[in-house]
Amino acid sequence: MFSYAAEFLSLILLVLLIVHYYDPLRIQSPFGRRYWQCLIVTGASMVLNGLCVLTLPYSSEIPLWINMLLNTLYFAASFLMCELFSLYLLEKLMAHTDTPLCLTRARYFIRILYGALFALLFINIPTGVLFFFDEEMHYCRGILNGVGYLQAIIAILLLLVCYCRNRRTVDKGMRRVMRLGVPMVLALITFQQIYPHILLNGTIGVCLAILLFLNFQSEKIDMDPLTGLHNRRSFLAGLEEVMAKKHSVQIVLVSLCHFSAINLAYGYQRGDEILYHIARCLERNFGRKGQVFRFGPVTFLLALPYQGNEEAECNIAVIQQQLSQPWQVGGRLCTVEARVLDLITNGESWTTPWVVECLEYGQVLLKQGQKRYFRFDRAAAAQLRRRRYLTDFIQRAIAEEQFQVWYQPVFCVRTQKFCSAEALVRLQEKDGTFISPMEFVPLSEESGLIDGINHQVMEKVCSFLEKGLPGTLQGVSINLSMNQLSDPRFAQELSDLLKQKNIPVEHLLLEITERMLISEDLSVRENFEQLSKGNFQFFLDDFGTGYSNFSGVLHFPFTTIKLDKSLIQDLDTDQKHRTSVEMLIDMFHRTGFEVVAEGIETGEQAQKLADLGVDFLQGFYYARPMPEDAFIRFMEKNS
Repeated sequence: MFSYAAEFLSLILLVLLIVHYYDPLRIQSPFGRRYWQCLIVTGASMVLNGLCVLTLPYSSEIPLWINMLLNTLYFAASFLMCELFSLYLLEKLMAHTDTPLCLTRARYFIRILYGALFALLFINIPTGVLFFFDEEMHYCRGILNGVGYLQAIIAILLLLVCYCRNRRTVDKGMRRVMRLGVPMVLALITFQQIYPHILLNGTIGVCLAILLFLNFQSEKIDMDPLTGLHNRRSFLAGLEEVMAKKHSVQIVLVSLCHFSAINLAYGYQRGDEILYHIARCLERNFGRKGQVFRFGPVTFLLALPYQGNEEAECNIAVIQQQLSQPWQVGGRLCTVEARVLDLITNGESWTTPWVVECLEYGQVLLKQGQKRYFRFDRAAAAQLRRRRYLTDFIQRAIAEEQFQVWYQPVFCVRTQKFCSAEALVRLQEKDGTFISPMEFVPLSEESGLIDGINHQVMEKVCSFLEKGLPGTLQGVSINLSMNQLSDPRFAQELSDLLKQKNIPVEHLLLEITERMLISEDLSVRENFEQLSKGNFQFFLDDFGTGYSNFSGVLHFPFTTIKLDKSLIQDLDTDQKHRTSVEMLIDMFHRTGFEVVAEGIETGEQAQKLADLGVDFLQGFYYARPMPEDAFIRFMEKNS
């Protein structure tokens, strides 16, 4: 019995670990389920080992088949324990790798190894290669009795190989487990071999289970320390299971608005108190029927069973009613604005990343709108799929240089000739249809792809200017993005590009939108100053869209102002509007600016704007944007 003392103490620790870990309401991740299997099989192995030890003194009195069965089950449990721990560690090790084939092969190898050892148990019955009982019913070790340790060593070697090959993607917790766990297991195996009469098989499993618990399975990892709710990690783990089983679930996202103002007004400690009370409120109302999570700093998620649209709407009403109540902070009442989004999964074949993407995109739509409640429906899902498709398409178009530059001529009122043109980016799908710039340009800016587009456009415009200006063309204007102006190297790189292609500075005109004028980025002003010193001409594009005023324009070196088409739409019908535009044009002329009117679609508009003193006219009435070859022919014909 002394030989089992270490196992007995380890079994007590394991029971405590199992009792602490067991929670019927816990949302188990695949790793959580695997860890639970490790605990149960380790416990079974230790119990079987204890039974085997207890029956040894009475082996002559117990039927041989019972002794053989107990010891065979013990070996099977020990082999399975080693396999489960190996799979857990392997899957944790390669959780972030981009080579799933490597993980699949390693899994097959471990399972084949266990299958071979399991087959060895059947071979042992007639041969006794693992263990046997002699004529006096004494337990005897076979020549392969220590094969279980060989299984552990092979698994360790496999883990070390995978660890070395994927070291860059291994997280800190797994690095710590490899540094501590591998030496610990090897030391215990070595000790077991030196002192074979002291049983440590289960002890090895318990030590490993404790190490994994501390690094991966502790409740602290799945819980938010401030609110005591399950955290984002726990939600994602549970969502995997929900999606796999195709349960019907209503996922409700609660986003607290302007919470930074509350922190500033009352202090972060008081702000944390509000978050805590909101968490308790949500848990009190929905904790029994579902799960409540803290998904972000000021974002909560509820996962509730979906039992029909009526109950789903009732859930939303309760949340809105509860969160509309004022919260007491330091003896004062404070109201927190909350916006609510819900998404219903009703057996769809969705993935966890897709659901998270829907929730995050839904938050964007929620912030853009004025409503306090938004349901992520099929229309929103279609928008998101369109965004994903466009993002992938834009990436390919950048890599394959598929962006086109079209040119729209600008008419000079004084000379009655086309004197310049605006370069416009175009993107064509495989079926020949064009994607609107109003759709792909903002998306490119949000996804960080705009730089690749800007580079292509700049290169193609400069290649066009390098060939010489056709007809009466005096220059081409190009739209600059915020990314370009925020790049400290932009001004110098643009100057170098023009010198390299031997293009006069006055042939390339730079258009800036109004919203760039309110930027506080110092690089924007520095680029303005540097480009202005290099004699570049600046156009202010889309004046009248609401981002700036006349006094703001005076602080930048513009030569020309382009009036947005929204300013000229009502010239034919609204005398006050016409008077305002006339005064605006006169004011710009008096301060030294030339004026371009955009969006001219009729001859009446063109004539009225010419009468008001506009210098240049641009729009479909004169010419639509056209590819480079067509534009050259147009200029040669109309010069």
